[in-house]
Amino acid sequence: MDGFGVFKWASGRLYVGDWQADNKDGIGILSFKGGNEYSGEFCSDRRQGYGYYQWPDNRKFKGWWHENKQHGLGVYFSPESTTAKFGLWQMGKRVRWFTEAECEQIRQGYLDYTTFFTLSHLQAGDSDVNLSFKDLLEKYRSIDRQRIQR
Repeated sequence: MDGFGVFKWASGRLYVGDWQADNKDGIGILSFKGGNEYSGEFCSDRRQGYGYYQWPDNRKFKGWWHENKQHGLGVYFSPESTTAKFGLWQMGKRVRWFTEAECEQIRQGYLDYTTFFTLSHLQAGDSDVNLSFKDLLEKYRSIDRQRIQR
């Protein structure tokens, strides 16, 4: 499939959006049978770029994705709270929450949030698991530079 299209799997998953060579690629909405939903960017059949994820219990994540996992800066909303939490995720794991002062430092370019990435947040199967810490930081900083240029 190429271009815009709709596909429903037997499992109940539904994708509405852009396709390229039978892969989700571009902007789209992926809905799961259990009520979870992702809307945002896809590349080569993976959540990649900026996106919004909502769970059936109304928790929400809005932020950056890499290789199908939350990765980079993001905002988390909980139905029990009236405030959003700003944080950093690495390959699907939350690394830390940021204070309002740290958020302002990040916005102004005074705080390099990539220094909070660690090797300990990687899991078996992650594409980055065999990288040295130096190479890991360079890769993540490269991803960040690409985002800024957009």
